[in-house]
Amino acid sequence: MKRGQTSGLLAAVAGLGTVGLTALFAHAASTSPAADAGDHLFPNNSISIGSAGQTTFVVPAGVSGAPSVMCSHSTVAIKTPNTRSGAAAPYSLQVLPPAFDNGPVGAMTPAPCKDQFAVPFTVITGGHWSASAYDCPTAVTSCVEATEPNTEALVLRVPQNGITFIDSLDGCTIYVNHNSTTPFAVPATYNESSGQLQVNIRSSTAGIPATSIGNNCPPAPTPTGSSCSGQSDAWCMSWVGTYTFGGIAGFPKLTDS
Repeated sequence: MKRGQTSGLLAAVAGLGTVGLTALFAHAASTSPAADAGDHLFPNNSISIGSAGQTTFVVPAGVSGAPSVMCSHSTVAIKTPNTRSGAAAPYSLQVLPPAFDNGPVGAMTPAPCKDQFAVPFTVITGGHWSASAYDCPTAVTSCVEATEPNTEALVLRVPQNGITFIDSLDGCTIYVNHNSTTPFAVPATYNESSGQLQVNIRSSTAGIPATSIGNNCPPAPTPTGSSCSGQSDAWCMSWVGTYTFGGIAGFPKLTDS
């Protein structure tokens, strides 16, 4: 599902309603929660909307002068699995490509994200995103964990060219996971805070491959032969943001029960 605008996911989330969002999930059968059984995300078989304040991408990470693209607003929709039969972790989550912009919230044409030099970046997302939620602090299937609420692992999978940053002023375009058809696994965590689920993406050092194409890509166009996570001609990008699934009107809060 390609997004031509940063508002492509939920330009007016309140107006979509549960029926409209269900239609966006190709494999969503029902949004009716089933009886909860076991330790997992609740309500199950349901669509929820996560929102984040400032989300920051640095490309390439750790390089002086590299653009730090900051978005003051981001939303993402997920559908929890139907675990009425007591399925075991990890739990597969359906994910719509997130939206990134500078608001205002609910605007049909929100402002683009900007870097530290106030250069606007239009952020486009698309492709088949997914995630796996684990019942352990790391991405393993079995562990001895602390009593709920606790912090557990989540892996977000970004498809080829799942995020594109377009610098309309300088002619530079940055593609995330450009050189592989295999979705790239971004490590994250989730926990319950004040009765609602928070997903924390803290890839703050490096590791997410991003390829720049075009002129005037600061600090320079991607040099031939550079490598990130095994992808040649790719910088390592960082991504930091926290999404709270707090119950936007018409959609449930998520909890880690």
